Amino acid sequence: MKIAVIGAGAIGCVAGAMLHEKGHAVTLVSRDPRQVRAINHNGLSIDGIAGGRNYVIYAARTLEFIPDLTLIAVKTQDMEAACRQMAGMGDFPVLTMQNGLMADEIAGRILGSKRIVSSVVMFGATYKEPGRVTYNFPGGLVIGKAFGRDGGGIVEKVGKILSAAFEVHVTENIQAVHRAKLILNLNNAVACILGKDLQETFSEDEVCSLGLSLMREAWDVFEAAGSEMADLPDLPLEKLKSLLCAPKEIGPKIYGNIMRGLSHLPLPGSVLQSVMRGRDSEVDYLNGEVVREADRTGREARLNGKAVELVKEIEKTNRYLSVDEMLRRFGL
Repeated sequence: MKIAVIGAGAIGCVAGAMLHEKGHAVTLVSRDPRQVRAINHNGLSIDGIAGGRNYVIYAARTLEFIPDLTLIAVKTQDMEAACRQMAGMGDFPVLTMQNGLMADEIAGRILGSKRIVSSVVMFGATYKEPGRVTYNFPGGLVIGKAFGRDGGGIVEKVGKILSAAFEVHVTENIQAVHRAKLILNLNNAVACILGKDLQETFSEDEVCSLGLSLMREAWDVFEAAGSEMADLPDLPLEKLKSLLCAPKEIGPKIYGNIMRGLSHLPLPGSVLQSVMRGRDSEVDYLNGEVVREADRTGREARLNGKAVELVKEIEKTNRYLSVDEMLRRFGL
């Protein structure tokens, strides 16, 4: 099967490599000429839980053929440009792989809603340099129809392809799963503000307490708005809620242990990875989503609003904050 992966960053490269390994003809599409050149000349090197392997995969700057399936693995801020290069090419299925809540809407507007399958990515990966990626931890994918019911069985068809390479969970309410995952992703901003990987970021109880506060604020905003959330694989909502409501004496310690146990290799998080590459981050589509939902319902999301502000400041200045300065800027 001919599969195009639009966006050859960490997630796109891991997804493409795993599908390539199962015999599919995978093409990685990247706007970065250095990434395309490195992959075509030297192969794609993936370490971490992949065990250190080199994959011979073709890479291109633009989509040059009509695929049987396309995975879009760019950040949400690049979603419109990624979709426009596919507009008018056919009605092949499209899998969105973005954090946050807006990607499906963008894809559906440009490509049509019927062929959009949405996914929540549960595995972790890190871009290291052109042609090199770390596969930090497994976790599979949750997939579902982005809009309406799956009348044509498109989710089943896409799930069958993906399940050869990943553990795949199918849901009837993918947007509710996206909201729950968004809560977990909010602390990528904290790692970016400090300029540290997630494990080092959450090595101090005060930072873990801030992280839990960001997540709790989002939970309260979604709950007040009547915006449904759903269980994640291995993380039922009740367990997440218990963590967010844990006493301040133990909650930060539990959360710190979780974050430090994510990977034995450094895991910077998606927001910091973008900043380190000199690109705008997806913070508007993570913490910014909480702020927009709060505004829509007449509530306040002060902490997540401050996270957006500080990340944007770092995007401009490239000056990370100390823990003390960060906590002061959050008013803690």
